[in-house]
Amino acid sequence: MDLKVVKINLQHSRCATDNLTVLLAEEDVDIALIQEPWVRSTEVKGSQDVTAVEVEATDGVGITLASIYMAHERPAPPEEARKLVQENPNKTLLLGCDANARSENILPSCIQHEAGDIPRVTEQELQAPCNKIKSKKAPGPDGIPNRALKLAICKRPDIFQAVFQTCLNEGTFPKRWKKQTLVLLPKGNKKPGEPESFRPVCLLDTMGKILERIICDRLSSFAEDKGLSSVNPAQQWMLSNAW
Repeated sequence: MDLKVVKINLQHSRCATDNLTVLLAEEDVDIALIQEPWVRSTEVKGSQDVTAVEVEATDGVGITLASIYMAHERPAPPEEARKLVQENPNKTLLLGCDANARSENILPSCIQHEAGDIPRVTEQELQAPCNKIKSKKAPGPDGIPNRALKLAICKRPDIFQAVFQTCLNEGTFPKRWKKQTLVLLPKGNKKPGEPESFRPVCLLDTMGKILERIICDRLSSFAEDKGLSSVNPAQQWMLSNAW
């Protein structure tokens, strides 16, 4: 069963809604899962927290596709999302969530991974992203220079392995590693009083970057081992052997 599915957050934008309308017409999309729709008067274009559709294949196998929006200002996940998971314990359920979603695990305990199932973070996994860190790059909000962080990892890798292993076991990504320091860099000979004279750059903590790289490397390795890189050529750009 081949389906063209679009999942998109419109961010209440009329322009994005218009563009989506054109896309659906030109690409012959079968299913559109929409979050944060554009609201016109009392008419809402799409759903708010959960958009779901159930598809039945020719062989009778049912698949539920769902998109979940979890706003920062409200408890997550929404009750509709919990209900959707609980009502489909033995069905194939494909869930997608908004990029602002919280890290709380909503899957039933019967299908959650035990901490012991997660491979240990090896020293090689830690050193690979560490070696790519540029020592002279500006630090993030924590103010820790990259040179000092690299020396600390080199001297006591076990401490950092334990930290990242805890993150993987608990399925969490520390909020402080998501915070950014905004720096405005002047553009050449532009007038200093004009907004367009500056280039905004957001600096993140390097510890968060290392954790992201560990996760990314594991996902890439999993995709290659399972042959997932050949599923859709349009999705190969993030894989190491795509080019």
